[in-house]
Amino acid sequence: MDDKELAWWLVENAGPVIRYRTLREVLEIEDLELISNALDRLLSSKLVKKWLEQLVPRMGFHAFHSSQPTAFENAMGKLVQLGLDAGLQQLDVRTIKFRNWLAESLRSEMYESVGPWNGFSELLLASFLTYAGYDTTPVRDVMLERLEVANKFTKIFEPEEFYVKDSSKEWLVHPRFYLETPNGLPLVHDIRGFASSKWLMQDPTYNSQVENIISVILSSEYQNLRPNYGYLKHRNNYYSIGWSVHLPFFTPDESLWNHPKHLLALEMMASFKTTRKNQWFKGSLLMLEDYRTEEGHYRFPSKWLPEKPSGYWDGGSYMALEDNRKKKTALDFESTFRVILIKKRAGLM
Repeated sequence: MDDKELAWWLVENAGPVIRYRTLREVLEIEDLELISNALDRLLSSKLVKKWLEQLVPRMGFHAFHSSQPTAFENAMGKLVQLGLDAGLQQLDVRTIKFRNWLAESLRSEMYESVGPWNGFSELLLASFLTYAGYDTTPVRDVMLERLEVANKFTKIFEPEEFYVKDSSKEWLVHPRFYLETPNGLPLVHDIRGFASSKWLMQDPTYNSQVENIISVILSSEYQNLRPNYGYLKHRNNYYSIGWSVHLPFFTPDESLWNHPKHLLALEMMASFKTTRKNQWFKGSLLMLEDYRTEEGHYRFPSKWLPEKPSGYWDGGSYMALEDNRKKKTALDFESTFRVILIKKRAGLM
């Protein structure tokens, strides 16, 4: 089977989530009756219903960001993976309070104060809202602000000067990356936001800046930084930074070989021209081909596609796409869909 035949095999055999996403995102079918029928089945999915209930309208840093499935970042990430996006009433009614919170925060310029993380809630919401297709002025404003931050980073990034020398705290990041500009390092949420912002990627000036940022992210100098960057100092305390854009299987460090996160990273990074020319991406695609079956489907080890009771969506904790994962074919459906979606994003089908 070629990739298009695989896509139609999924439409005819997989569950409602994969069927709907394959029709819309991979095959880009415009038949209204077919899409409407697939959407009805999607909204009846037990997975979709479960995760819609997880999107609870609680506001604030700890409600937006945590390892609980009800945290905004986890519920939104999962719902987008399940096929829901802006314009669907079922999602719109559950995101309106989050969208209003972001707009009011920007209007009042009263960013939530949480230790050294001023402004993190705003960038997190904007990233996941644009991932879901919300193209509002507040979302655009935050994405442009984060583009400016990441662009500045590429100009001042010097691997030899990134960590404070002779510090009593190992892996202390130089203050110039976070004192003058809060959240001044490129975060994985920024990159996903850029990849999801069609208006930004289609603008020649912004696109050039984004591709330059991606070239730095894909450099060995960046990837050899400490995972999650290291630490920052705020007043008299040290804090782990987190949210770096370290790519699984880029370096020989086995502690970074996270297969679920690898699949999400490939999907995110495939949107960039610079990525598609990079050996990490090409090698990763070849690695996925090792899991093609004699029938032509893909079948990953089940541990690549976990569905955990808690954890971070961005870390690959919530990977289920099929309602009935006890079916022997469920693993083939989920594996195959993830491969052809990555290929579609990379312009390879």
